[in-house]
Amino acid sequence: MQPSNKKKSNPDIEKYIDQNYEYGFVTDIESETIPPGLDESVIRLISSKKNEPEFLLEWRLKAFRHWQKMKTPKWAQLNIGDIDFQSISYFSKPKQENAPKFINKYAAKYKTAADKPSCVPDTIPIITNPACPIEL
Repeated sequence: MQPSNKKKSNPDIEKYIDQNYEYGFVTDIESETIPPGLDESVIRLISSKKNEPEFLLEWRLKAFRHWQKMKTPKWAQLNIGDIDFQSISYFSKPKQENAPKFINKYAAKYKTAADKPSCVPDTIPIITNPACPIEL
């Protein structure tokens, strides 16, 4: 899929996109974010950051190569421009030094709750169930 070279075409949407955010909500977390763009090197970088096995990397690369050959669908009754896939950042996560602080801050509270006889340990999978696929 090729990036779009078209300019923004809807002035009503443009005025909202081009203005500064004014409502005050900010998630102020120091993050590790890769630059925008998508190619095989980005997929390899993301896979290495996630410590994925080789077979999964190869599966992702095969899927990416297939995706590159696909045509953008023509949506019925919609006038949607091409997506510029090269303007998107595909990986961002909080820096590692931030994660243990969060876990340690709440771990004692949740562990105490899980130790009570009336509490089922699986109701708190992040702390008590090592098989839980949730990552912080």
